[in-house]
Amino acid sequence: MSQFIEMFGEANNMCSSVFSDFVTLKAGKSKKVDEIQSEKSAGLYPCFGGNGIRGYVNDYTHDGEYCIIGRQGALCGNVQVVKGKFYATEHAVVVTPKAKLNTIWLFYSLTQMNLNQYARGVAQPGLAVNQLEKLAFCIPQLESQRKFTAIAIQSDKSKFVIQKALVYLNNSQRVELSKIA
Repeated sequence: MSQFIEMFGEANNMCSSVFSDFVTLKAGKSKKVDEIQSEKSAGLYPCFGGNGIRGYVNDYTHDGEYCIIGRQGALCGNVQVVKGKFYATEHAVVVTPKAKLNTIWLFYSLTQMNLNQYARGVAQPGLAVNQLEKLAFCIPQLESQRKFTAIAIQSDKSKFVIQKALVYLNNSQRVELSKIA
């Protein structure tokens, strides 16, 4: 995230354009609870709700690479990148670019916007699509988006390697301590 701020600053807060100039935001479709399987199996597709994956269903609403914004619940405003065929429920907002946008850059941009701050309601917080569409937003050149994405992907790979190393070291220390005891 610090690389994002370094490259793009907080320009999103100073733009005269609004989000709906660049993307279409649309809540997914309702899905009955008994149609959602907890286990993945052949012929089923991931089903996303307001807080991530809910389970698996036998049909899909989207095919491709999209950002999804959680619209309902305590974690509303969370952003995910989803690739492939998936089903989006009414508690998830699918972000479809109107112009050329890099999905990974868009993910970080949406995350940086801290969308949860726009939630309304106490018991069941939620985001209104028409409110999100009015948020100030600007887009850097596609080449800058690609440059940032390359850095973000490399950073994520490095984090993964470090996490694996930490797990290995932690497990090794447990083995050594058990030999002593």
